[in-house]
Amino acid sequence: MDRICRFPLSSPLSKILNGLEILLAKSQDWEENASRDVSLRKHLDLITQMIIQWRKLELNGWSASLDNVMKQYTEKSMKHWFSLYQMVEKYQQEQSEKKIEEVNIASVVDTLKRFIEGSTLGEFHTRLQMLLEFHCHVLLMTQKDENNMLGNVLWNLYNYYKQFSESVHAKLIEQRHPIEKELKEFVKISRWNDVSFWAVKQSVEKTHRTLFKFMKKFEAALGEPCQSALVELPKEEELISLQDQKTPENVETNIQNLNNILRKRLTVKLDATQGLHLEDFQGWPFHPESLQGRLPKLTKRMKKICATLVKHNSILDLVENLDNFTGDVISSAHKLQNMSVNLTSEKEKQKSEAKHLLLQKQRALAGLFKHLANTGLSYRKGLTWTRSQSSQNMLFLHPLDLNRALASVTCMHKLDATLISQISLSWDGCQKYFYRSLAHHCRLQTALLTPSKEIGVSTVERCKGFTAHLMKMLVKQRKSLTALTEQWVFLRNQLSCIQE
Repeated sequence: MDRICRFPLSSPLSKILNGLEILLAKSQDWEENASRDVSLRKHLDLITQMIIQWRKLELNGWSASLDNVMKQYTEKSMKHWFSLYQMVEKYQQEQSEKKIEEVNIASVVDTLKRFIEGSTLGEFHTRLQMLLEFHCHVLLMTQKDENNMLGNVLWNLYNYYKQFSESVHAKLIEQRHPIEKELKEFVKISRWNDVSFWAVKQSVEKTHRTLFKFMKKFEAALGEPCQSALVELPKEEELISLQDQKTPENVETNIQNLNNILRKRLTVKLDATQGLHLEDFQGWPFHPESLQGRLPKLTKRMKKICATLVKHNSILDLVENLDNFTGDVISSAHKLQNMSVNLTSEKEKQKSEAKHLLLQKQRALAGLFKHLANTGLSYRKGLTWTRSQSSQNMLFLHPLDLNRALASVTCMHKLDATLISQISLSWDGCQKYFYRSLAHHCRLQTALLTPSKEIGVSTVERCKGFTAHLMKMLVKQRKSLTALTEQWVFLRNQLSCIQE
């Protein structure tokens, strides 16, 4: 009894309950052999009631037992952190010793891919977060651009597999829901109203065994491979067009709003505090013909050129035309996909319908190839690019997070904040679509390894070539956007320093 009273208040409930049950068992032995004059019956009833009351508290906490299993499973997966750290440190040490970078980084990429794709459902999100953490670690430890290739790989792998997070989470919910439902129903019907110590003890042991069975079942579900869940959810596969962005309150798309704000920013008249006037430079110790002396005229000329460029730029029309074209292609593909042969018809008619449907699909595909060629794409260039490029080269691209870049600059004009906000809205979803395109391209390449018998060799070559040429252009534009963003942030920071 003294030992139980010395337990701290922070002790687990199960520990105190175990002590009370031992005390009750000893007291029961005493009660069987002791005289009536020294009976402990009234005390035993109070202890029994306390045990039952505290067991009910334990019962109410069982609904969160699956969360505890999930937490413990996640904590166990942290052991992989040390292996990743060792690999990163070894790679950086080899780079400092001027060893062959290409071979080393290729093995690192393969290891990281196996690390994520070989994960279980319960460890996927923890392992994915490790990639981001080590990306930040490499950025802090590495200052030279040439040694940042590992940081690029970690960033791109993190964003690539991040697109499957919702799918893995949905798979976890699917596995957990029936187990959780059974557990909650079991908790509802579990009652400990017996006043007999042995009845309570047997009921507790039976309940613990049942609860342990549910926990082991959920732990087994967490240990299932995540490979089957690395696919997009049906709702994620739906592409959002420019027309889908229009609402009754906003009749213009994000790109149209961005174009209008940009024009307004270039044509707005600067006030006296922000304008550049010739008299402001009269005291400068610069020669009038020098670059510094020509700043007022060059500023005015540069603003005029930018305004003219934005006014006559046809990029908005091109984007809308491209969006309409892709929308038509997707609609036609869905329409052909949903068409089927009427199985209730005669066999001869079924064969005729199947032949006609196949002919429609072939014509649609040939028409698509023709349109792609008219836009400037070449499947031969794509095939050549595929032979000269490794699939891992996509992972070597420099990181790009436009929202972080926009947040790091200082707004020097009230319209700057509006412009930056609209750029952020226009950028929303672009990061996701980029890595989704990489995933779709990988899936297509895998599917084309075992094509349907109805698809000829030339059609397969064109599918490979056109998609590869599109990927080449996508990578090129991604590199240009990354370089432009870095230069723009640097320029804005320099202007901010000069203004201060």
